[in-house]
Amino acid sequence: HRCRTDLARLLSAFAADARALVSRFGHELQCEGLEAGPQWVDTDPAQVERCLSNLVGNAAKFMPRGGRIVLRLLRDGDGGGRVEVHDTGRGIAAAALPHVFDRFFQADGSAQASGYGIGLSLVREFGEARRGSVDVRSQGGAGGVGAVTLPAAAPADAGPTLTPPGGPCEPAAGVDTCAPPATCVAPDPKNPAAGRCRPR
Repeated sequence: HRCRTDLARLLSAFAADARALVSRFGHELQCEGLEAGPQWVDTDPAQVERCLSNLVGNAAKFMPRGGRIVLRLLRDGDGGGRVEVHDTGRGIAAAALPHVFDRFFQADGSAQASGYGIGLSLVREFGEARRGSVDVRSQGGAGGVGAVTLPAAAPADAGPTLTPPGGPCEPAAGVDTCAPPATCVAPDPKNPAAGRCRPR
């Protein structure tokens, strides 16, 4: 369900869950941008975590061991939020970038490249359905960045509020209930696009 969601708190909790997966592939995971405090956006927190699980799982799988993934929270002037997933892999070739949102697309040589081609079409569909956007930047040999941008939430006094214990969300204006926060199950290393979320 769509909620008034603290993106900073969600990202912090997601990173704590994702570190085990990233470590298993021999990488390190870092977070940036959380120190500025809450960032309220209007979104479905379980689906955001599913998107991040897809991006992080693919980056971890396709990087050579010893890489680094950085989850960076950015705040725009309209009050919205943007989460960027940076990796230090070998990137995606310029010729492949226009096709990474195509279903089932996987760049040639992707066993040695950033893996954003797998499942990225689903991530993009989620972003657009929530009035947000998804984009990918990469330079061959210089890693890649997958990002999800989400709209600002309505002010807290615009409707009823409810924060589940330990959760990052409140109902958005006009929404009576807020789904419990979710935690993502680490993707299968052989199929990182198959990450799923369950209620905490």
